[in-house]
Amino acid sequence: MIKIMVERHVKQGQEISQLLRQIRAAALTSYGGFISGETLIDIEDSSVIVTISTWHKLEDWERWAASDTRAKMYQKIEPFLVEKPKVRRFQIAVTEHKAET
Repeated sequence: MIKIMVERHVKQGQEISQLLRQIRAAALTSYGGFISGETLIDIEDSSVIVTISTWHKLEDWERWAASDTRAKMYQKIEPFLVEKPKVRRFQIAVTEHKAET
């Protein structure tokens, strides 16, 4: 499995949560290999938003990243951004979970 982190810097006062949910829903319903996603907002600077998605394999993400659907969704988000998003790709090496008691 892999994790994709996308860091976005949003213009002050802009809200993109709904658009991010739409992107996640499109990936979930239209592209195989998507496992999960979450959105994080920086506690000290709420203009920094990071989305983390989990995919079965890198090829699944790359297919989604190159899709017309994602490109159209990005066009909706782009006017709210200060700069282009920073995308980082990670392979999951180890996962730990707290044991239930």
